[in-house]
Amino acid sequence: MSVIKTSYTGIHDRDSPRLLPDAQFFWIFLCQLLYHPVLSAVKASVLLFMLRLGGTKRSVRYACWALVVVNVTAGVAIFLACLLQCVPLNTYWEMKARKTSGSCVKMDIFSVAAGGINVATDLATLALPFVIFLKLRLQRRVKVCLLVVFSLGAT
Repeated sequence: MSVIKTSYTGIHDRDSPRLLPDAQFFWIFLCQLLYHPVLSAVKASVLLFMLRLGGTKRSVRYACWALVVVNVTAGVAIFLACLLQCVPLNTYWEMKARKTSGSCVKMDIFSVAAGGINVATDLATLALPFVIFLKLRLQRRVKVCLLVVFSLGAT
């Protein structure tokens, strides 16, 4: 909420007061630090649910655990990369520190790389229920309904 308030999201430039870039970048930094671990935890909970649902088959169980390990490892790696993207840390949100001392990674490349990793783990997590449901012994109509319901998560 504070990011939206400090960055005046949704308000035209001519209607917003002069921005305080230090405060705005500080809140963006905190949101980045919190976003990736929460996203990783949500995907891990979905994968553990899938493990309960289809964990009787060895291949599904191995796939679930492999995805959990990849997901948690990616979440921790992206969190550490977010935390250490500028050295010293205050270089991220203090404009004076950016100009005088410290260095940062290229933010656009970092964002695209983190987004690519998140999309890849999302797609793998989304594909797992389809593999489970296709192997269930259900009527074709019930199977199609299940697949449609679970595919709503792709939107």
